[in-house]
Amino acid sequence: MQIDEAVKAFSAERWQTICKTLITEELRLFLPKFKVESANTSAKAELLDSGVTDVFSPAKADLTRLGESGLFWLEDIVLKSTFCMDESGAKPVQGVEDGNFAFTSVGSAVEFRLDRPFLFVFHRGDAIVQMGKVAVSD
Repeated sequence: MQIDEAVKAFSAERWQTICKTLITEELRLFLPKFKVESANTSAKAELLDSGVTDVFSPAKADLTRLGESGLFWLEDIVLKSTFCMDESGAKPVQGVEDGNFAFTSVGSAVEFRLDRPFLFVFHRGDAIVQMGKVAVSD
């Protein structure tokens, strides 16, 4: 399967299947240097779909602790994230308590080299925090 086909085939259901079949194993991991930045993206639709609605409603939101004057509610939530991997290792992203990352692989090997295009997923439990595609550009 080519990398772009893998991206198209990736879904929440596929991620859940992967999470159920992961095996923890010590290995020597060889990664290229890379930096991935996500574009500014709105999370409002996903939050609304998952039932978070009151915070977006002027009539229902209760954010009064933010200030004494007037009503507060959210119009949108915009996300942007960056991940950088270089010779010194992964740079922690904001919100990661200890800056440590656990890398997992669906293949078992003592030595694992990522010397071709690959997808990566940073997750907390089965929730995806960030995912990306790393490929050499022509």
